Amino acid sequence: MEDWIAKAINSAKDFIQKDAAVANDALSCDRWIASSALPATDASGRPTLRRDATGDSVKEIQSKIGVSASGVFDAMTEAAVRQFQRDHGLVPDGIVGPRTWAALLA
Repeated sequence: MEDWIAKAINSAKDFIQKDAAVANDALSCDRWIASSALPATDASGRPTLRRDATGDSVKEIQSKIGVSASGVFDAMTEAAVRQFQRDHGLVPDGIVGPRTWAALLA
């Protein structure tokens, strides 16, 4: 293989690996911001809920967004929450915090 081709291939591989690392760092950063910037409860004491949460509050959310009320905040619940958020002009992060609670109860 010619030297310039090998250099081009290696350069492309390096770029792809660095781009993937940046994407992973950005995703981790977004998750950290989302988890640290939201209060644990809203003014009415309703909990901030996200994937893997369980309990009656999750069942309440599920019944309002039209998914089976199992009480487990699973992938289907998260997807439905994201769609609800999009439909109501909220940031579609899949996390039920104060703004999403307010929209759900409006």
